[in-house]
Amino acid sequence: MWRAVGATEPDPRGRNPDRLARLFLPPTYRLLLLNPRLARWAIRRFDRRVPGGYCFETARTKHMDLLLRDQIAAGVSQVVILGAGYDTRAHRLAAAFEDTAIFEVDMPAIQERKRRRLARYDGPSASGLRYIAVDRDHRDLFERLVEAGYEGRRRTFFIWSGVTMYLRPSAFTETLADIRRGSGAGSAVLFDYFSAGAVNGTSDAHGARQIARRVEELGEPLSFGAEPDEMGALLERSGFELVSNLGPEELAERYLRRARGRSPKQPFGFAFIAEARSRGGASA
Repeated sequence: MWRAVGATEPDPRGRNPDRLARLFLPPTYRLLLLNPRLARWAIRRFDRRVPGGYCFETARTKHMDLLLRDQIAAGVSQVVILGAGYDTRAHRLAAAFEDTAIFEVDMPAIQERKRRRLARYDGPSASGLRYIAVDRDHRDLFERLVEAGYEGRRRTFFIWSGVTMYLRPSAFTETLADIRRGSGAGSAVLFDYFSAGAVNGTSDAHGARQIARRVEELGEPLSFGAEPDEMGALLERSGFELVSNLGPEELAERYLRRARGRSPKQPFGFAFIAEARSRGGASA
């Protein structure tokens, strides 16, 4: 819903690029998008319930799209989207994937629901798109990937969006270790994460208390968090080097600043997006 409403923003600088998110909404909500006044009402309602979430989703979508395009331009020929959910990059950015295999990983029920909704979409899709069904812990992830044509010695770009904060801490490091062992040298992973304070309830950052309460209500409490100044060392222990680590201020300035120099809207104050490069890999 955040992405779908964000795609209707009149100011292109603050617009979410996911024009396909509306496909996954119930009919009543799709009708809401046709009325600009109702869409603006929805934005205000979102920001009261979970302050910063709507803006963070726009910044996250833009940033991850940009880094994905950069990686493909730099020669990456495989992309793996972990916990893909309703991600639409294989369709929105289909032209960029002309010579790139893209693997979407998620649980079978989610993938089945997604593919039913995409039946309404008649635009281009990446020719190399493959769906990989795994359980929540991804225990057999690379076995399934290889069965679908994944090549472990090739440099690969992994996108891990909206997942880490719900993992056990050990599952975070185990997944990084699996990525390092199962991909070629120079492979990279792009992921978002929450601060430890937001997860343990001690943070007063913008939206922290509200998001913790909201996900608890949904039955998916937060589990993993790390402070941004600790992330580099945490990645090093898993065989990665930190490439970038954007926080709320940088995300707002890059992706949320409005026209005519107006101050950007405020995303989550406790959410960060990191890119890390493997120091080893299957071809090392």
